[in-house]
Amino acid sequence: MREVILVRTHYADADVLNFFDHMAHTSGRDIVFVCDESNGVVNVGQGRAKVSITADYMSSLGLYAPKNWGWLCGDYFLYAGQKALPHYDRYWLVESDVRFNMERCSDFFDHFSARASDLVVAHSFKSTPKWYWHRPMSYFIPDVYACLFPLLGVSNAGIQAAFNARVLMSQTFRDIVPEDQARRWPNDESFLISTLLAQGFSHEKINSADQKFYSAETFSVGTPKSLSALEGQGYDGLIYHPVHAKERFVSKIKTRTRSVLNQQLDEARKSAVFNETFFRDLALEGTEQDVADIRAMIEEALIS
Repeated sequence: MREVILVRTHYADADVLNFFDHMAHTSGRDIVFVCDESNGVVNVGQGRAKVSITADYMSSLGLYAPKNWGWLCGDYFLYAGQKALPHYDRYWLVESDVRFNMERCSDFFDHFSARASDLVVAHSFKSTPKWYWHRPMSYFIPDVYACLFPLLGVSNAGIQAAFNARVLMSQTFRDIVPEDQARRWPNDESFLISTLLAQGFSHEKINSADQKFYSAETFSVGTPKSLSALEGQGYDGLIYHPVHAKERFVSKIKTRTRSVLNQQLDEARKSAVFNETFFRDLALEGTEQDVADIRAMIEEALIS
């Protein structure tokens, strides 16, 4: 099976470039950046392949591009990658804040190379109307599913089918979604898996009974993880997300802190987030002032 890794990003700092190079040297696959350059050119340096995409480019393909398409529509990066590199059997989409904590990334990718599944995802489930992204997708497909998007693999045929469905959705959206309803564009997590399963494509999860590549603690969409802490712990064969360092980590942790404090959570659940690991990672990546500021933010919110 011929496979390519598409690294989805809108920036390329030294940490991202090191991650790309680690995969390039140890995955046994071709690898290319797919960069959202809506806000300017992303410099990936010499010797690294790049596919550039913008809202105008997506529109030229017949796809509706909402204002926040780069965040909302991860599947667009798959389409761009396939258009530029059409001759692969499977396309792995890897976000720039994923990390394979293993000496060789091929330990992960080789596990699936002999398996013909059209969609390989870290986590998936059939959604209910309680899920925020259920309703926008339910106008198009009644059985709505969800999957995590930071890491997944899709067959060539699966990408083509999803692309065709997105183009059709772009053409029919205003006719199908009632005018008196919130017209939210279906996000990647609901669109891709719902579309492929509805069309009979095969799918499997990254974790199985005999092989675990991540846990709920290592792979999530919540509190960022410290790159310094991860690099200092040694290889454990697991995948981590989201992983950040320095100023980017501090920015993400501040956003996460505000989000948790704004939720109607009891003290025990908030304490579970703001635990020893939370402050250890913050101390590793931030300054003493960063730690003090976030502690004050938490204490003020808990007191009030």
